[in-house]
Amino acid sequence: MRITSSLQLLVVGFLLLPGFAGAQSRALVNANESGNRALNAGRYEAALKSYEKTLKLSEDAGDTQYQAIAMYGLARANAQLCRATIAEKWFQDSISLRESIPDDPRRAFLTQNLIEYARFLISRDRPKEAIPYFERAVPMLEDMNIEQMDPIGYANLLDDLVAVQVAVGLIEESKRHALRAAELQQRYPGREPGFRPVPYPVSCATN
Repeated sequence: MRITSSLQLLVVGFLLLPGFAGAQSRALVNANESGNRALNAGRYEAALKSYEKTLKLSEDAGDTQYQAIAMYGLARANAQLCRATIAEKWFQDSISLRESIPDDPRRAFLTQNLIEYARFLISRDRPKEAIPYFERAVPMLEDMNIEQMDPIGYANLLDDLVAVQVAVGLIEESKRHALRAAELQQRYPGREPGFRPVPYPVSCATN
């Protein structure tokens, strides 16, 4: 028993060494960045593998921030591959986890998850379900001073929300968002959006 206990203490001590923790953190960051690069390049299967690695490493490390980030990546990659059922699960799981932890100003915000899930729902021809997620994100973005960060990107998002509301008959509800979008577009003429969303496939078979 003494030998076993000594070995356990040695292993635990090794795991807590700064060098080991640093290597683990670097592997986690590298896996996620690899997933992001693959996703941005349209290599969605490669992105999945990297995000799966990120999730495994983050679970091993007890890093809930990166768990939520990995789930978000898995949702987006699966959605691009028309794996709608698993994509929806990862979107929902990522939102649930991110709601339980603070935003990370360097890496991740709940608004990202809400907006991308809304866009995914629109691609699945479920606009009415998408609206509450957009609506949740809007005041959060305003509180983050989104106008200073990306006014035209925000105006475009509001236009998307307006289009969905009008499509389902919520004409009155859409007006305040339409006015805010028009205000931003008039205030920042010639400004390019900082963020341009990548659309999800709309012709996927049900799966």
